[in-house]
Amino acid sequence: MFNFLSLTSMESEFAILEGILHYFHRVITQPPMGFITITRKALLQPYPKWSQLAEPLNNVQILLNGRIEDHDGALQADFANAHIGGGVLRGGCAQEEIRFGIVSPEAIVSMLIIDGSMHDNEAVIIEGTEKFATYNGYGRSVKWDHEVIDQSPRREDGSFQTRIVAIDSIMFPGESQYLPEMLERDLHKAYCGFSSSFPGDNAPVATGGWGCGV
Repeated sequence: MFNFLSLTSMESEFAILEGILHYFHRVITQPPMGFITITRKALLQPYPKWSQLAEPLNNVQILLNGRIEDHDGALQADFANAHIGGGVLRGGCAQEEIRFGIVSPEAIVSMLIIDGSMHDNEAVIIEGTEKFATYNGYGRSVKWDHEVIDQSPRREDGSFQTRIVAIDSIMFPGESQYLPEMLERDLHKAYCGFSSSFPGDNAPVATGGWGCGV
């Protein structure tokens, strides 16, 4: 059972609590429109043979400013825990917890829907969440900053077009992350999250430095 005592021992935890309370205050006074869709996706088809691919990479644009959630129309990476949501309700304050606890608290609902941990061939897609606030800092220095009125594009039913792609990478000790089998595992995970989710859709991917938030 959860209670808010787990979010009251450090300033960074107060930031998550403030984000959640701000969300409830907003939806009471301004009921949200549209729907949220949560999909647990398993990729069963054969993976590409990465070392044998000859196709060129698509164009890559590196932006020095802005955050993942600022890129409307892109697939927005969640540096996910294998258990969706990670420690957002238990004092965690890395990228996933900040996104779920401060920026888009509606994403917390996925923790009720997704049972157990994601397998290596799985991703979770969360569509339609609204941005309610922004923040400063990261990790133990994170602070709730100010309210956001989300101006992202909407669908005809009022749902936001936001698409969060939750994919969990491995927390590596030392240089083992460069072993071929480890690189292949995370390539497969990213491929699952970013491919075939939206047929005919060539949306860009906003990843930041995707990895293990810890």
